[in-house]
Amino acid sequence: MSIAVIALLAAATPAHAYVPPSYYVIRMLARKHAPLEDARFRSKVTFYKKSGEVIASVNETLALSDAERATVKLTDASGNELALKSRKLIGARPGDVDRPVTYDLLFVKDGANIYEHLKLLGLPLKTEAALYSEKEGAMPYKPETTVALERYENKIAVVVGDRSKKSDVNSAVSLWVEKDSYLPLRAVFPTAPEMGMSSEPLELRMSSYGMHKAFLYPRNVQIFRNGTLWAKVETQEVRGGGGALEASPAKVEPDGDLRELIDTYLRWIR
Repeated sequence: MSIAVIALLAAATPAHAYVPPSYYVIRMLARKHAPLEDARFRSKVTFYKKSGEVIASVNETLALSDAERATVKLTDASGNELALKSRKLIGARPGDVDRPVTYDLLFVKDGANIYEHLKLLGLPLKTEAALYSEKEGAMPYKPETTVALERYENKIAVVVGDRSKKSDVNSAVSLWVEKDSYLPLRAVFPTAPEMGMSSEPLELRMSSYGMHKAFLYPRNVQIFRNGTLWAKVETQEVRGGGGALEASPAKVEPDGDLRELIDTYLRWIR
């Protein structure tokens, strides 16, 4: 093959490449979480003003028990407890647990649960059976118009989202995963599913993946509100062991502004 032909192939747009169906994207996303067992993530959480100025920073310990229960503790620089929250991540039936979408993207192992939850949040997904019930020409199924390949930074991403609507990329429900690894790169979901996208959209950007044993996790998660950076989670250490967290020297009641930030963070992210 000539150098010219190779150059042409390399320059080809991703639109001509194979586009995986939406059910497969979710299946592979869940498989990425399979190596995760009991683990503790120690992170720094920084909150920002719309101007980009830092409002406050807190320390976070997130303990996961086999990706089915999460306990989160936020502390100040002295180790004093600011907030503590525990939640069940998996229910008896798919989609019956009210959990933030971050757990679906990063930790939950049950593909059916992830599928039902993300679909409930407005992501256009089709089951394998539904997909193969519609054929087009010689193809075994009709390609989904809601799945496409796009460039994201220096990567090729599989994007699941309604491509027919000319809506703001910061508000349209969508999921972006890296084409070959299926690691999540970006996601936009409503903060109040019962209100649909009339509620405030939340954008998550995940980057700088690290490894704990065989489990891949993003070291940096940026959270945007209306296109503006609101919070950043920087994971600094991951080690084995879920369950109860160590006691803090003392409990401290955050001031009004920090209290509101923490309450919103625990409701939407943790």
